[in-house]
Formats: sequence, C-alpha cells, structure tokens
Amino acid sequence: MQHNQPVETLVETMLESCMGSRVGRLHRLVDRQFDQHLRPLGLSVPQMEVLSALTLIGRPVKPSFLADVLSMERSTMSRNLSIMQERGWVEPGDVSATGRSMSVVISREGVLKLESAETAWREAQEAVVAALGTDAPSTLDDWLNKLVADR
Repeated sequence: MQHNQPVETLVETMLESCMGSRVGRLHRLVDRQFDQHLRPLGLSVPQMEVLSALTLIGRPVKPSFLADVLSMERSTMSRNLSIMQERGWVEPGDVSATGRSMSVVISREGVLKLESAETAWREAQEAVVAALGTDAPSTLDDWLNKLVADR
C-alpha cells in the first residue's frame, strides 16, 4: 500500500522524536525487568505499588483515591484490588451505609507479601539503576513532578 507524503513525514517525525513512544518503550523495558524478579513471588509491579502506597498511607482509602495517588487508571486499580483481595493482601476498610462505596487497607498477609518481595525488588532496582545511571530516579522524579504540576 502506498502512503501519502504527510503520513510518511509524520512517521519519520515520530521515529525521530516521539516522547510517547520512547516513554512507552522505557516503561515496558523497566517493567519487564521488575516482572522477571517479582513474578516468582506471584506479585506484579502495580500490585507492589498498591501495597506500598497502602502501607505509607496507613489508613483505609477509597480505590479512586489510591488510583489518583498512583496515577493509575481506575479500572486497573479495580482489577488489581480484586485480585489482591482474593489473595488476602488487602481487605475492606470502611463501607458506606449504602454499601456502594468501600475503602481498602493492607492486610497482615499483604504486609508479609511486601516483606517477601524486598530482595527481588532490590535486585530489579539495582539492575535498572545500573543500566540507566544513578541519576535516573531523580531525573524521572523531576519529569513526573513537572507533568503532575501541569495537570
């Protein structure tokens, strides 16, 4: 199929400079590194993020609040919380009078799961930092803070 010049120009420009594609690839490669280390424990990166956030927050929170804190889609949060509740890693906190709104907390099993992941997480972290450089975490934090501020 032949393409017209504007489409070819767009594709060339994207290949040369598209931030979305580059960040997407970076995400997939970093995620793959962490998955390789965490998968044997039955834990995913988003689930570890949720357990960590619940630990830091230290009180029952609504899934929508947690999704916002982690910049995660609400449907992704809901799927992860459902799996995590089945596995006993999170449990309901407060439930509204209507039963339609619920908050969640990390359970004792969730704390144990998080503790069991420490070595795997550290190994993945060290591998990624070794590949990207020791300034990578602070650079990423700067970029994230700028994007969050622009929302």
